[in-house]
Amino acid sequence: MAALFLAIYALVWGVRPFGAFGQREGRHQLLADDARESTLALARTGLRKLSDLPHLSDQGRYRVLVDVGLQTGSALRCLAQWDETLVLLALEAFPPNFKLSKRNTLYGGVQGNYDSGCEKELRPSASVLKRVVVLPMAAAEHTGHTTFNKGPTRGGSPCGSILASKKNAWWCQRTYDTIGISSIRLDDLISLLPDVHQFELLYIGTDVEGADLQVLRGAGRYFSRFSAVSIECPHAGSVNDARIGNCVSEDAEPFALSHNFNHTLCDDRQCFFGKTHVHQRLAMCMEGLKHLRWDGDCRMTPVRSSCNITTGRAMQPQPHIHTRFCNNALAVGLG
Repeated sequence: MAALFLAIYALVWGVRPFGAFGQREGRHQLLADDARESTLALARTGLRKLSDLPHLSDQGRYRVLVDVGLQTGSALRCLAQWDETLVLLALEAFPPNFKLSKRNTLYGGVQGNYDSGCEKELRPSASVLKRVVVLPMAAAEHTGHTTFNKGPTRGGSPCGSILASKKNAWWCQRTYDTIGISSIRLDDLISLLPDVHQFELLYIGTDVEGADLQVLRGAGRYFSRFSAVSIECPHAGSVNDARIGNCVSEDAEPFALSHNFNHTLCDDRQCFFGKTHVHQRLAMCMEGLKHLRWDGDCRMTPVRSSCNITTGRAMQPQPHIHTRFCNNALAVGLG
């Protein structure tokens, strides 16, 4: 009977059974391939200027910092301003935030404030601009397109995420819209770095509302080449475990250990991983620098204490700390 039914189906409709399903799957694959290629093309365009970097003397290598989830900018750019061997790759997924993030990361301004009112901008040299790349995409476990859940806060961020919220979440419980965005695996991004230079992978920092472990997994074979990592990743079942598929320290810490990050520290909000104890403290320090913001005079003001990588002790915020704060923190233990 089954064979007779299939034969009649073919005669009536003139197609093989389930052919439409196969065609639909083929179209979906074509769309996925197109999305992947368009994202990679966008990344290549952003990274192109790194090909023009001068070769470092004495077989030196440029050191790469990766900052994922900017919201309004990356204060790690000040490190590149003081150290000519640093390259910053910064990614912001949410389109309305990208323009502000790019401006603040490249030129200064106020981080953490949508209405900065800051007219005086720091003007970095052309050398700095060549070593800072800001890309409009998410870091994820696949390259192509993904969905972004906009939260009910102004602009949809910092509440937004590529993960959906749990129904009982205290943070970002409701999303009012989803949009399509570009996403890229970090190993795909790193593989696009120009071959004319040797790059040392130094640091990854993520603040992506629960999807932090996806970012690390997307680094693939390159993840173990980094020295220091800081991510937002709470304990399982805590109030900060607010997303479906949220990064939890019980998963992230074994993942880091399996990639030779032998020094790990997690609390109910963040995890810090390092190849050595100094690198772990460096991750803590870098996390502190990531949360610097520019005040009305475009000077750097930390919003909370950071970590001195020489002693591992907390450094209390001071009223005004200039970009030399970044340089001082970078000077010890990075080589």
